[in-house]
Amino acid sequence: MSDRLIVFIQIHGEADKLESCLKSLENQSLLPSLVVVVDDGTPNSSVLNAVYSFETNGFRIEYFCGIEDKEPDLDTVGISIGRAYIEFVRNKSCFDYLSIIDVDSLPTVDYYKNIISAMIEKPDLVCASGVIYFDDILENRISAKVIKRTDARGSGKVISVPFLDSIFIFNFPEVAWDTWINVRAILAGKLSLEIDTIRLNTTRKTTRLENRDLFRDGRLTYHFGYNWLLLLYKIITRGRVVWYGYLDARKNKWLLKDSEVRKHFGWRYFLRLLKK
Repeated sequence: MSDRLIVFIQIHGEADKLESCLKSLENQSLLPSLVVVVDDGTPNSSVLNAVYSFETNGFRIEYFCGIEDKEPDLDTVGISIGRAYIEFVRNKSCFDYLSIIDVDSLPTVDYYKNIISAMIEKPDLVCASGVIYFDDILENRISAKVIKRTDARGSGKVISVPFLDSIFIFNFPEVAWDTWINVRAILAGKLSLEIDTIRLNTTRKTTRLENRDLFRDGRLTYHFGYNWLLLLYKIITRGRVVWYGYLDARKNKWLLKDSEVRKHFGWRYFLRLLKK
């Protein structure tokens, strides 16, 4: 089994959570070769100081500032990860797998060992994740129950580096990679799966309960070109703040540059959901 794994920790502020996240990586039965703390614009040196005060065993740790001295907004989230990928991974031939994890996540001891084992056994599986637990309770994912999603998602996602290099485009998606990389896998005839026997713990709820997150959900619905019936479903189940976010993105013409991914979420996508 290859241990050539690189882990990106996404962070903006929250330096107090970094040590716990790093320790959970340090305790992995399959250690990463390199951990990069990707700072998305923390306006002070708290994250930088936390990185270099942590004494690590078993892997190298680097600090990377993707966007300097600003609050991340909905038009820049994800750019830092794209820049970090170019800096540490793209065409370096150093890594086989890249994982992106939120700083509030605590993967279980065998998390990476089990996911990478599954990816080795199934070569077409180019993107995989475990299921997320908060306070020992499985997160309530409406989309998983109603739309029956099974693709990899959220913190802890592991991506095949050769696959990622093969679909490299200069303009990375402006948002987080979750949806983009899943669709890219589908378009390439590959697999993206959430493996329900593998667990990742989080210290913060991931369900979208705040108005800020619902507004972002609406913007993303326009950004990815979702069918209007799915937009209606989101408004009914999550509230009118989703509609306000959709209108804001439409007003500002905030469309994903990757037209092939946008096309994926059109009428054919809706018809595929009805057949499930």
